[in-house]
Amino acid sequence: MPLPSSLLAVAPSALPTAAPEAPRFQQAWTLAVSAFGDDLARGGYSFYTLRDYRTDVMRLGLCLDIEPESVGEEHVAQMDVFLAMEGLGEQARRRRTSAYRKFLD
Repeated sequence: MPLPSSLLAVAPSALPTAAPEAPRFQQAWTLAVSAFGDDLARGGYSFYTLRDYRTDVMRLGLCLDIEPESVGEEHVAQMDVFLAMEGLGEQARRRRTSAYRKFLD
């Protein structure tokens, strides 16, 4: 599923906001990704890592129909299989998996 272009190249402090009529889980994902980005920024991650990790986790949220707090290792493994089936290269899959696991921390 392609990510909206507005999420592809955002500044670390610029986050998409969920519309008030958006499903509750979408709003929860927006808040969770915002908090995740803030944690990464405090950890001294580069602009590009912040952008890429936040984008990867937002994509995860778009693919899952669950609350962010419910995501576990089984979902990470399922996404890795899905991305491999979609033809994503191993290096890109490893980076996304790294972002997902960092989100779970």
